[in-house]
Amino acid sequence: MSNGIKLLLFLIVILYSCSSGKKTVVPVNKEPVLQSGYWNNNDSRTLSEDLIKELLNDTWLKEYMNVHKNLRPILIVGNVTNSGNETIDSLVFIKDIERSILKYNTARLIQTNNKRNELYTRIAGKSESDCFETLIKWGIEQGADFIINGNVISTPGIHKKNKFIHYAIQLELVNLETRSEVWIGNKSLIKQITE
Repeated sequence: MSNGIKLLLFLIVILYSCSSGKKTVVPVNKEPVLQSGYWNNNDSRTLSEDLIKELLNDTWLKEYMNVHKNLRPILIVGNVTNSGNETIDSLVFIKDIERSILKYNTARLIQTNNKRNELYTRIAGKSESDCFETLIKWGIEQGADFIINGNVISTPGIHKKNKFIHYAIQLELVNLETRSEVWIGNKSLIKQITE
């Protein structure tokens, strides 16, 4: 589809949404609309693989390995929050992220199954900045070099009597020594809900 047609469709959607007063979700990254309903385990697995592939092919990894004489970095998955309207099992998504890291074998991984409850207890009720510092300290205590944190947002919408859900997923990689973000990845998924 040419850019001109995409722009025309975008403008039609915007004009329609303004005239009808209905909430409309417009694909931000041209992901196809899927007909398979709500978020599911396949979505979790596919999006985590895509994001981890991008993460492990980014320049931060080459830079780290050059500085550390080809030593693979140690990663840990910290917290993935669900900030949307839909119930999404963050633990399943975290497990899929860990599985994807192991699949590529370019970084070492500290798996957190038995330590996850401890982390949730530590960050419960804290402000965003206190939560970040707690995650950093927890990652260092576990022996990691980098921590992966993320967020999943689901936003419902309606267009021409069709229900859609827009899922926006963001992962970030933080260097635990410097406390700086070295990578941010985003994926988007729009699914039509049929009832």
